[in-house]
Amino acid sequence: MAEFSFWGPTCDTIDFMKGPFLLPASIKEGDYIEIGNTGAYGRAIAGRFNGYGAFDEAILLDQPMLTMYPAEVEQSERSEGRREAQQAQA
Repeated sequence: MAEFSFWGPTCDTIDFMKGPFLLPASIKEGDYIEIGNTGAYGRAIAGRFNGYGAFDEAILLDQPMLTMYPAEVEQSERSEGRREAQQAQA
């Protein structure tokens, strides 16, 4: 797992989500990422912003998942815990 920030197609400061968002390190440009909740302004700033065209919208009615990668997250958390324990002992 690796930490990412998200930039939209305009690379404008309003088209940026700082994160960190934990995703598999193998993710690459063009992959789809589902964001479960963009907050109050997510829909308001989507669309014809900065000259970009229309967008596809999908409304998902299933319960949200925290991650599709539970094994990777668990391994990352264990590694982080070991690192913190080693730092505390030092």
